[in-house]
Amino acid sequence: MNKISVKRIADVAWPVTTPIGISEKRFIAMISNFNKTGATLSMEIEIRGDSEKNGNRIVVNKLAVAQLDETSYGVTGEILRGIAVQKLAEECVREAIRSFYPETVKKGKHSLKVPSVDEVSRMQLVALTSQSLGIKPPAAEIQAALKNQGVFMEIGTIRNYLTKAKKAGLLGLPATKPDSEISLKSMNPDQMSNESNLINDLLAGATKTGNPVISPQEHRRRRAAVEADAKAKIEREARIIKIKREADISKYKTPVSRSSATKRKEGK
Repeated sequence: MNKISVKRIADVAWPVTTPIGISEKRFIAMISNFNKTGATLSMEIEIRGDSEKNGNRIVVNKLAVAQLDETSYGVTGEILRGIAVQKLAEECVREAIRSFYPETVKKGKHSLKVPSVDEVSRMQLVALTSQSLGIKPPAAEIQAALKNQGVFMEIGTIRNYLTKAKKAGLLGLPATKPDSEISLKSMNPDQMSNESNLINDLLAGATKTGNPVISPQEHRRRRAAVEADAKAKIEREARIIKIKREADISKYKTPVSRSSATKRKEGK
């Protein structure tokens, strides 16, 4: 097992979410005595999100190998052939999660493999289809609905996408009234495209901020809550202004006593 040490590249933290925890977006990993060869490896690693160009991957932007032992043969082809770049990069990301954000490390065995763009799109399709059929419809029913849309998936594949969609928060029940629930059956192509774009934005936003992914229903519920609070604030301010105005009008309409009027007239 290679000993790995990591450090941030930027002065400001830039957390990103991975399937096994939160890591820094860009960092440097140092590996001393790589594979017991005496060589030191330095890797500059970047985690790219799905919304970025050539995203959905762990990228090694720079790799340096140094052999400082004067009695060695230097950096040899054998050393270079032993560097499994992608596997080593994943080990470095795991160490970065443990070092930078240890409280986010997920227990158990989890793969660092991020779904491809095609997998994400199909997961969204399964999630939307599931929502249109009610609460927790059977996989066979989802399969039939997808088939009607010209898409065929195995039952096992559908269940796999449902599991991923649930973890991504895409199957949460809407907190709005039933008549505002989204149904694929009542959607036209533009509405389906807009819903897919919203899911993409939510996934990209969560990756960028490091916050948990929320479902489109939860997004709409929060937006509605913000709008309701803003409306209530405007109504409260309007009531306060109305009460003050009525008080001012009442003050001017209050009849002045005869004695007070006489005193003012006489200059007293």
